[in-house]
Amino acid sequence: MNKYLKINPVDNVAVALETLYQGQELDIDGQQIIIRSAIETGHKFAVRNIEQGDNVVKYGFPIGHTLTAIQAGEHVHIHNLKTNLRDDLSYSYNPQQTT
Repeated sequence: MNKYLKINPVDNVAVALETLYQGQELDIDGQQIIIRSAIETGHKFAVRNIEQGDNVVKYGFPIGHTLTAIQAGEHVHIHNLKTNLRDDLSYSYNPQQTT
């Protein structure tokens, strides 16, 4: 079973499909990535270095931008990632009648 999920070639993060441990080595796109700290199942980690302020790309889409530089193998979460969504997070669902 794969230990991670990376959907799109442009993704700079992957999702852990099981807990990954510090020092664990993964081969991702022909590159050896060393996990820098434990990553819980479902959490993201960088598959290459990402500069401060750059977009974090998951499933081919920018989901946020980095608050600090992130090294390959590093956990990507709220401590180093800010969403690209606006601060107004209200949402309403208004289905349209179809005939």
